[in-house]
Amino acid sequence: GYTVQLGDAARPVLLAEVMIQLEQKLLRTEFFEQFKNRTKSTEYRLYGSRWNERHCSPGRRVTLSHGYGKHARLYGQINGFSRYPASIIPTADQKDVLSVFGRLDVELACIEIELDD
Repeated sequence: GYTVQLGDAARPVLLAEVMIQLEQKLLRTEFFEQFKNRTKSTEYRLYGSRWNERHCSPGRRVTLSHGYGKHARLYGQINGFSRYPASIIPTADQKDVLSVFGRLDVELACIEIELDD
C-alpha cells in the first residue's frame, strides 16, 4: 500500500500512524501508481477527527509514499477539500471505496492533491 503524509512547518503527521489509530487499511499500490501517472488527483479517506477541513486545508504540503521506505515518494499540496457521502461520488470511485472500506454508507474526506512537477 501507500501512505500520505500531511506536513506543515510546525509538525509533520505520518499517515501510517494515523491510519493505525483509525483502524483503516493502507491503500493499494494501484492508487499510488494512479497518482504517479497523474490519472488520480483525489484521495478518499473516512471523514473524522484526522481527515477533516482543519487537517486537510488547501495549500498544505503532502507526501505520497509507496510503502514505508523512502524509495518511492511523490510530493505535492492539497488544492481542495470536500466532505461527501460515499454514495454520491463517481461510480468508478465508489467501486474503489467499496474495495477499501467495504461499504458506501460512510462520509468521505475528498482531498484534492496536485503533485509537484
